[in-house]
Amino acid sequence: MTSTIDTTVLDELGAMLGERGPAVIEDVVRTWVAESPALVAAVAPDSAADLDAIVSAAHSLKSSSRTVGAMSLGNAAEVVEHAGRSDDLASVTAERENILDLYAQAVEELQRRHTADC
Repeated sequence: MTSTIDTTVLDELGAMLGERGPAVIEDVVRTWVAESPALVAAVAPDSAADLDAIVSAAHSLKSSSRTVGAMSLGNAAEVVEHAGRSDDLASVTAERENILDLYAQAVEELQRRHTADC
């Protein structure tokens, strides 16, 4: 199985933080796992929704996903963000399943790698 998480992102953050690194990384991962479902739901709605809300959620999901090393998910969120800014609901909708799949993979891998408490 191909990794959905770029481990160098969190490794580099942990190295910058020194002794506190491992605890901070666990907190970052735990927070992302707890807060990202709402963003995913807003970015990949079941039906047509407010494009401004989708763009805002996509922007947040892009940034937060990249922070934990979920680069593919961040890239997919960026596609949605740009499509939403262009009023391209078809492209936003087309990316829905990809976002959901990448998100599920990222959560599974982060939980497996970083904490059993997520």
